[in-house]
Amino acid sequence: MANLNATQLRFIKSEEKDFTLSDGEGLQLLVKKSGIKLWEFRFTSPISQKRRKTSLGSYPKTSLAAARSKKNELLLLLSQNIDPIEKTKQEKQEKIIEEEKKIYTIEYIVEKYFILKQHNKKIQDNTMEKARGRVSNHIYAHLPKKGNTSIYNITFELMVDILSKLESVGKLETLDRTKKIMIEVFKYAYTENILKEIDLFAKLELKTFKRLTKADIRNHPTISDISTIAQLLKDMRVYDGEIYTRYALLMSIYTAQRQGSLISALWSDIDFKNKVWVIPAMRMKMKREHILPLSKQMIKILKDLYQYSGTNKYLFPNTQHENSHMSNNTVNSALRKMKYPKELIVAHGFRSMFSTICNEHISDHNISFEFIEKALSHQEKNQIREVYNRAKNLKELKTLMQWYADFLDEIE
Repeated sequence: MANLNATQLRFIKSEEKDFTLSDGEGLQLLVKKSGIKLWEFRFTSPISQKRRKTSLGSYPKTSLAAARSKKNELLLLLSQNIDPIEKTKQEKQEKIIEEEKKIYTIEYIVEKYFILKQHNKKIQDNTMEKARGRVSNHIYAHLPKKGNTSIYNITFELMVDILSKLESVGKLETLDRTKKIMIEVFKYAYTENILKEIDLFAKLELKTFKRLTKADIRNHPTISDISTIAQLLKDMRVYDGEIYTRYALLMSIYTAQRQGSLISALWSDIDFKNKVWVIPAMRMKMKREHILPLSKQMIKILKDLYQYSGTNKYLFPNTQHENSHMSNNTVNSALRKMKYPKELIVAHGFRSMFSTICNEHISDHNISFEFIEKALSHQEKNQIREVYNRAKNLKELKTLMQWYADFLDEIE
């Protein structure tokens, strides 16, 4: 049959049934009864040896010359034992992968995982912010495109190189925490079918870095010298920075509670009538409600603070961000501003200070070590006994917290 020509194509009419007109070498025009005309290329797949066909566009949008040009391109592929349809599928898949690389940045994946983890495990915001800080400072900072680096461009070798930087400067605890976070992130990416292989997190789990030994572990720095503690109290009372920070400093030393619980405290947590601070389980590290009796001194501090933040839900509102509380690092920053270096004391060190003073003066207050631990919200292993003894606990804790507040006032 003779090849088609442009004049012939202009006068082709549809019929009651679909029919085809061949142009040779597998190229044909399908004329549908609806009047639509489509170019098709029929060929034998060099892979499956089966007859296949693919569309080359519609006529007249795709001219005869253009259809023949496309046909010749496909014939060239066939001469190289390439199936045109499979090649198109592969190209589409590669395009999808390239688009995924743009979407699936490491920061995007980490954030998706953190949101899920916080929801499932009811983790406090400040804890998650610490985790974000570790990843940002110790992972993103060393990637080619920072947080915008595609997860597909992160290799085991690259992770080892980055984590080794922490090892080389002796930040072994940070190394261990950061490594665990990244393993969790890569496992999440695998279960979400973002990563197709387990090699990245499997090898990272097996990789051994220097470990933090007991000899490496130091308690949070705190002040043990009584005269220095007395001076610190004086400095707190005249702190000339943000007024909320002054009260946060005082509450830190008088209650010895974790900074996360302190900065997120709500006025609704304070029971002025019964003189207790009730910290809900959701804002406690061990996810158990903690009731702390408040000394007379602490009640006065809170009543004074109420004049400044009583209209806010938080005891310590964030002055920069509405509906948020004070930053977790505010007390530490204030200590530095008052010229107390981090080697001498950190915010968490007030807990060590409380523990040391109370344990050294058990003969003065007659409250056992067990209740000093309870004041610090260290978990009771026997939870049934803990609930049963709650009334006794509060009585003993009230005595202890009042003794400690009186001790601080006396040395000042």
